[in-house]
Amino acid sequence: MKIDNKHRFLIIAVISVVMIAAYEGYWLSGLYKSQRQSLEMQISSLISKSELAAYSFQLKREQLTDSIAFLSPDNLSKIVSIKRDSSFDNKIRSISVYRRDDFNKQVASSVTSPEFYEMMDSILFQNFKEAGIDEIFRPLDTQEFVSNVNPDSVVRNGYIIVKSTFGKTPYSFDTGLMTGYILLNMSGIIFTSLMVVAIVVFSFWFFISTLKKQMELDEMKSSFTSNITHELKTPIAVAYAANDALLNYGLADNPVKREEYLLDTKEQLEKLSALVERILSMSMKERGNFRLDVSETNIRDMFEKIVQETRLRTAKACDIQIEADDNLTAVFDAKLMSSVVSTLVDNAVKYSGESVRIQLRAIRKSDKLFISVSDNGIGIAPEHQRHVFEKFYRVPHGDVHEVKGYGIGLYFAKTIVERHGGRISLTSTPGEGSTFTIEL
Repeated sequence: MKIDNKHRFLIIAVISVVMIAAYEGYWLSGLYKSQRQSLEMQISSLISKSELAAYSFQLKREQLTDSIAFLSPDNLSKIVSIKRDSSFDNKIRSISVYRRDDFNKQVASSVTSPEFYEMMDSILFQNFKEAGIDEIFRPLDTQEFVSNVNPDSVVRNGYIIVKSTFGKTPYSFDTGLMTGYILLNMSGIIFTSLMVVAIVVFSFWFFISTLKKQMELDEMKSSFTSNITHELKTPIAVAYAANDALLNYGLADNPVKREEYLLDTKEQLEKLSALVERILSMSMKERGNFRLDVSETNIRDMFEKIVQETRLRTAKACDIQIEADDNLTAVFDAKLMSSVVSTLVDNAVKYSGESVRIQLRAIRKSDKLFISVSDNGIGIAPEHQRHVFEKFYRVPHGDVHEVKGYGIGLYFAKTIVERHGGRISLTSTPGEGSTFTIEL
């Protein structure tokens, strides 16, 4: 199956976003593992440090020494204890020598007592606090089933298990709070990474959306060029044929035919002039030098003139009703606003069946004027309603192919209304008709 450039770019964009997101996820996962391993090593070190501090404190409390103890290396078999008479007398009171075996027996029971674990927890908490990780502190636990652990520390079943230096049962530290702590510390990096991915996704979406709109605009411009070319050629061709008949076929001597041909020429030139004026008005608006010639205008008189012109322009049966007070007036550019309402009425006539019923209504509420044009035509589907005021946009109507248009009528209407400081809206139901409301 052949893939066009737009879909090819879309596929590349999706693959790129997925790859970037996957890389960010891989990098964050690696960073998390590194942070966790570092924290586990720090905790293991603090547990060993706390055990040594608690052990030293326990030695003094068991009164193996009053002041100073010398611990020989493992390959020696004696411990020397030196006692002094008092804290103010530097004379040595006695020197005691213990065999290591006897010493170990004497201390072994003390390092596994509940009091020793409480002391370790207290010292460990202080060490955690100094390290700035007291938020994840949990009291130590012992697990007999891991008493044969060979490494100094391992992580198993959600616990950091640290081998005891002086006892047989290892210490276990619950890591339940570590995940949240690490993720909280990484929150800035995670947020930045998510923002990078979001920005990339938004950039691709914006680019694709802009590209899609540009392609649609190009297509609408092509359709506009085709339609406008036809509309420009038609009045020129009719006027040329009428003048040619008058000049070359002797019809100028026939007053009836001459008047008929001249009226046809005038009508076609008026259509051409109106089309050119609309295009120029749109161009002036885009350049920013669009000016209004405002004056007080009677709404009902404007409606009646539009109705009269519409009935002269179309051979279709039109039932046009007017609802407006005789003395209702408003200040606006009468020529342009009349053109806006006329455009809405023309569309109602174009996009309807063999006959059409149109209602022109104007009413003032407080300081606002509401002008509405309703019809019983074919209506507009909801998915097209928000686009009808866009330049060059034409609503597809399925089997209605004979209706000619430029895609600038409603854009022109919206431009004029907004230039007056108002707004125009649409309410439509397919198969039932449409209502355009101008609020000034």
